[in-house]
This record gives sequence, structure tokens and C-alpha cells, in this order.
Amino acid sequence: MFAHYKWQLVLYWLMLSGLIVFGSFVGWDSGLVTIVLQTDQSKISFVIAFVFLVGTFHCYTRAIYVSAQINQLIDLEKIKQHPDFASSNANQRKLLINNSGVSSRSISLSYLLQSNILDINHTVTSNNSTASLDILISKAKNSHDTGWFIVDALIKLGLLGTIIGFILMLASVSVTDSMDVTSLQSIIKSMSNGMGTALYTTLAGLVASMILAIQYLLIERGSDCLIERSIQLALDFSSSENSA
Repeated sequence: MFAHYKWQLVLYWLMLSGLIVFGSFVGWDSGLVTIVLQTDQSKISFVIAFVFLVGTFHCYTRAIYVSAQINQLIDLEKIKQHPDFASSNANQRKLLINNSGVSSRSISLSYLLQSNILDINHTVTSNNSTASLDILISKAKNSHDTGWFIVDALIKLGLLGTIIGFILMLASVSVTDSMDVTSLQSIIKSMSNGMGTALYTTLAGLVASMILAIQYLLIERGSDCLIERSIQLALDFSSSENSA
């Protein structure tokens, strides 16, 4: 999905970010964002907005990293098609890779080296292959758990705002001694403010978490693509060596 051309994952993320910015502008222009921020007496909406921006920046860094790794993988796939690659030994293959500009930080290259795939006379044990694959997956999905924690935290913040809103709503009733018209008007106003806090913080938390989850889902798909194509490349190397 993301290995047709370089920086494809970043371009997808930028397109998604553009839609988010456009939606935010529409919400601000229509006054919805202003209503949410002004109605929220707990100010949790500001915290939700800040956490959302932190999560979005984290998505950006992960999109850059995963996309750069996919770029290195594309270069490795091109090296495999070199006419001298199939008949070359391990040192010659590594020289071809070095001359191609593939970075030593490429996790796909590290996976091939740790699995001894680049060596014609390699012997890959089950434990070695499993360990190399575990390292590949760990590097490809590094800190993604942090991202999903942020998504979950946004939902929890929205629920926290709901609880605070109901507390504010009930507190306005408990502190009232008399039940005249003026007091009732004050109670109704306080209850509506508390209800507004509860509903708007819930809305902010759910919307922010869903938008951020879509971003992380995109990054997850890019990481899965990186892992799958790295494994497929290793299998292609092995099959070409066996046929040779």
C-alpha cells in the first residue's frame, strides 16, 4: 500500500492533516469551537486540545520515520534486481548495498543481516530467524503503544469532564436554601452550565480521540507494510539463492 513510491505515507498523513485543519477552521468559523471552550467550566477542553496536538506531532514523527524506512526498503528491492547480485558473495552484496546509498539505520537491512540472508552460504536457525523478526517488529512499531495510550487518555479526559459537569450541576442544587423564582432561575442556569460542561467535554474527547486514532491507524498500516515487505524481500533473497 505504501511502497509504490517514496514518502507515500507522509503524503497520506499530510492529506489527512489538511482535512483536520479544514474541519477545525470550519468549526472555529461556525463558532462551535468557541462555544465548547467558553461553556467548559472545568477547562478540560483545553487539556484535550493540548494532548491532541501532542499526539498529532507524535504521529508526524512516526510517519516520517516509517516512511523513511519504507524508502530504504524500496532501494533494497531495487538492489536485488542488480545483475551481479545473485552471483555475488556476502561481501560483494554488502558493497553493492553500501554503494546504493541504503543507510545502515535501515531496519530492513538490519533484519537481512541479522538473519544472514545476504550470505549465499547462510544457515538460518529457527531461533535466529524468530529473534530477528521480533526485533524488526519492535523497531517498526516502536512507541505506537504510547500513541494508543494518548488516544485512550483523550476518551478518559472527556469522561472526566462529564463527571465534573454533573458535579457542578448537582452542586448548584445542594447549596440552595430557598426555592423562590430568583433562586430557581439561578439553579437552572447553573445546572445548564454544568450540563454544558459535561456534554461538551465528552464531545471534545470523543472527536479528538477518533481523529487521532485514524492517524495512528494510518501509521500502523505503514508499519505493517514495512514488516510484510521486509519479510517478503528476505524470502525472495532465499529463493533466489536456492535456485542459484
